[in-house]
Amino acid sequence: MAKSNNADAFKIHCYMMTTSGVWPQKNPNMYYKLKTLSSWFFAISLCTTMWMEAINDVKNFAKLSEILYIMVTITAYNIKLAVFTYYRKESFLDMINFLKNPVFVSYPDDIDHYMVKTIKSSTLLANIYRYLILCCVILYIFYPILDNKALPFPFPYDLGKYTPLMYVFQLMGESYAAWNNSCLDTLCTSLMGIAAAQLDILCEKIARIKEEEVSLQNYEISEEADKITTKKLSQCVEHHLAIIK
Repeated sequence: MAKSNNADAFKIHCYMMTTSGVWPQKNPNMYYKLKTLSSWFFAISLCTTMWMEAINDVKNFAKLSEILYIMVTITAYNIKLAVFTYYRKESFLDMINFLKNPVFVSYPDDIDHYMVKTIKSSTLLANIYRYLILCCVILYIFYPILDNKALPFPFPYDLGKYTPLMYVFQLMGESYAAWNNSCLDTLCTSLMGIAAAQLDILCEKIARIKEEEVSLQNYEISEEADKITTKKLSQCVEHHLAIIK
């Protein structure tokens, strides 16, 4: 029976972030670089317009508090995006490649249920979170109409006939932020879930070694049996070192 693939826990994340050009790649082509540039353009531009509004409303606490609760989220998203795509790019790619190490599938088939459970939980959590984010985006689409405002987010200048363009721009920026940020947030939980599942599998492997030793107590433990136990313990140590790496 084929064992679960660690990468299935973040397969949707990889697809979505590759679509928007945010998933790190060592040698991206020109098309992929353009997608990355688009994500960064909308992220920085939307954040800039919010900072402009915050500076403009610095003396008006009511308006300032209105923009701050949105601006903090968008600014945090920009920071996470920068750390993920540049500062941690190489270490992240190394970690993803390291998850293909055979040591992570060196366990009996009957304890694969730990990984199956983790993959299902990670996928469910990510989908629920994306659904909630989608609801927020839809609400912001209709928010200006319901509240009789020109734009989803405050902007310090009157754009006149160009207001519809700003409306589309803000929705595009929000959509990019929702798309990428939902993946960045749940990617961490998926990776932590993989680590937790691997630790459960390791504990099960160690417990089985102990059970095998108990079953041999009534007999003379041969040198061959001792070598097998030592080899299994060595594999467990290797597995443990791979998890904490």
